[in-house]
Amino acid sequence: MKVRYVVPVLTALVIAGMTSCSSGHKGSESVSMDEAKARSRAEEIVRQAVEGMAPKPRLEPQANTVRECLKDSGGESDGLVQVQLTYWLKDVPGAAAKGLVKHARDAWVARGYAFQTDGDWSDPFPSVAMRTDSDDFWMTAVTGVLNKESGDGLASIEVTSPCFRPAHSSGRDERASGHKPAPVVESLTSDGHQELDVDEALKRTVLAHSSKVFDALQVPAIAEDADELRLIPGSSATAAKLQHTWQTTPLNGAQANAAVTRLHRYVQEEDWRVCRDVAGENGGRYLVSEHRDGTVLQMYCGVEGPLRVAIAAPMTRDA
Repeated sequence: MKVRYVVPVLTALVIAGMTSCSSGHKGSESVSMDEAKARSRAEEIVRQAVEGMAPKPRLEPQANTVRECLKDSGGESDGLVQVQLTYWLKDVPGAAAKGLVKHARDAWVARGYAFQTDGDWSDPFPSVAMRTDSDDFWMTAVTGVLNKESGDGLASIEVTSPCFRPAHSSGRDERASGHKPAPVVESLTSDGHQELDVDEALKRTVLAHSSKVFDALQVPAIAEDADELRLIPGSSATAAKLQHTWQTTPLNGAQANAAVTRLHRYVQEEDWRVCRDVAGENGGRYLVSEHRDGTVLQMYCGVEGPLRVAIAAPMTRDA
């Protein structure tokens, strides 16, 4: 796979309408929300899911973070953040995981929460994505694969708040007020791009993930001049990201559907956590997953046409 090690100045995420694991709300901002309210409400939604579960699991925290919130119109957060809580459901037999996910789904349905995607309950490892209409919290319950042959899994629950502005933020673009992103850019090339001077290990990580995703898709080819390694600028609270974007040559409907099915199987069987897997505009589909090393995979495809992929990993920021 040919890669251009260049970056347009202050470039934004090129896959419109796609979000990272920390940004499932398409950029909506809750004026009344703050971190304390977001955490309290997220914990309430988790409690609603697990109340009455049998066997009763132990909630083991996997993530409890305040993270950057991307916006649909581009890849910059404008200072907005959101709370994300993730719990493993531990100390129960692996065979019980699917039932726990179904219990969470039913508990949320009983409270009137809306579906994003319902699970395929004939699948031994289903997942479900829902949201609260009243205050726009998003949640997923996922059956992770422990043993594909036996059907043993590990259930997890994730709740993500709507975007909100931190109490210390003025709402201004902090780059314009003197903030400098991580020092990863050096010289300009003749075509007006900037060459990246980043850690080679990070480059290898991002490109290795890209290669594995490409192999999993089993598509004929990458579109010529459609792949690029680029910098997504950071904010005062979040590091810049090294992102590899590419797209396939045009696929027909059957090819696109088969490729997405193979990709979904790959992320479920490897060290990825599915954050979003929903129908997009005009019958398309987008998938957002996060690897345990922090790399985020975003994929979008229409009913037919090219399949677009973005893989991004956070860059270490200098003090």
